[in-house]
Amino acid sequence: MTNLTIGKLASQAGVSIDMVRFYERRGLIAEPERTASNYRLYSEAEVARLKFIKKAKVLGFSLNEIKELLGVRRWGQACAIALYVAKQLHNVVGMQRTTQ
Repeated sequence: MTNLTIGKLASQAGVSIDMVRFYERRGLIAEPERTASNYRLYSEAEVARLKFIKKAKVLGFSLNEIKELLGVRRWGQACAIALYVAKQLHNVVGMQRTTQ
């Protein structure tokens, strides 16, 4: 397991350090392990989780809805399913708007 500092995690996920802390406080990502110097250490899985959160926000999901989606036990599978469903819903909403 690769341990990433908060800066590296944020950079790889394309979010700010403040957003990582915010999502951690909201319970969207797990509280990380800490070093003896109290630095946060995150796993590579959190990069994927943050990318999922970003995509879900773009598709119009609220943070509470995203938290529910992430609560599924096998979140890797849930992530793929949720993104597919979200894209389909986004397409349907787009089609509805063009027909109105």
